[in-house]
Amino acid sequence: MEMPMKKKIICLIFLFIIVFSPKLWGEETIDQKIAALEKELPTAAGKEKVDTLNNLAHSYINKSAGQCIQYAAQALKLAQQLQYPKGEAAAFNSIAIGNTILGNPEKGREYFEKALEIAEKSGEKKAIATTLNNLGSFYRRLSNYEKALEFYLKSLEIEKEIGRKLATAIVLDNIGNVYGNLNNYDKSLEYHLKALNLKEEVGDENRIADSLYAIGLLYLDLGKIDKTLVYLKKAIKTFDKQGNKQGYSDSLIVMGVAYNDLKNYDSALEYFRKAMEMAEELRDKRGIAYALGNIGSVYVKLKDYQKALEYFRRCLKIEKEIGDKRKSA
Repeated sequence: MEMPMKKKIICLIFLFIIVFSPKLWGEETIDQKIAALEKELPTAAGKEKVDTLNNLAHSYINKSAGQCIQYAAQALKLAQQLQYPKGEAAAFNSIAIGNTILGNPEKGREYFEKALEIAEKSGEKKAIATTLNNLGSFYRRLSNYEKALEFYLKSLEIEKEIGRKLATAIVLDNIGNVYGNLNNYDKSLEYHLKALNLKEEVGDENRIADSLYAIGLLYLDLGKIDKTLVYLKKAIKTFDKQGNKQGYSDSLIVMGVAYNDLKNYDSALEYFRKAMEMAEELRDKRGIAYALGNIGSVYVKLKDYQKALEYFRRCLKIEKEIGDKRKSA
């Protein structure tokens, strides 16, 4: 009942880039960003108001797709009145992402294509690169990996040309993720290592930690456990420094899996228990279930079947709770 590593890689980074952002977000939490932007909104005017609305839409992407669309629609209306193509393209991108998340792929595609059309007409290279990347992520979500790569590679070419290092790193990550989906782990690793180098040049610690984690997972799939441990230890240290408890917890699980593969069962149990404690603190039921299931698998290997059964039962109980919640949602 160990965590499926390949699925974890596939789900790790599903990155849309939003063109209007004055910067790619730093250390603030999403709630802090939203509070600051909502405070700015009443006094903002003209293009500044369009950008604020678009930034709010972006901030709500993973929190409330419906709210994301509402703010983006306001931004779109004002951008069209002001004849502000950059703001228009950004709004169309957010509306497309929101619709895609809500399970309306046809609307998503329609709005992405509108965003690309506006960006190309205005000659805004940043907007073009961003929308191409977003189209890549759209097709990756639909498991159309050939089409996803086509758009990502076009985006990558423009990002390199205009010199946006962090945006380039994000596109490289996305290409790496597609190759992970295709089970081409060597090629995936190549792109994630390139992304890591750029993130280190920029000094974005949060994104560096994500790359360290992704690379550690890839080495695990490639059977290179020694390298997995090197990268995951760095990831754990960086996540801890940044206060990213979810990343820290996930990394502890993978460390446990690595030590389990090495038959170092004491270390495996140590990491799985730490991961379970952190998941409990985060109230992350899925993480708790992963930890319990993995602890059970270690006790099976230690031939302590009574303990294994105890942990498997606890794992199944939580899995059932998660399943029941999904049915009632």
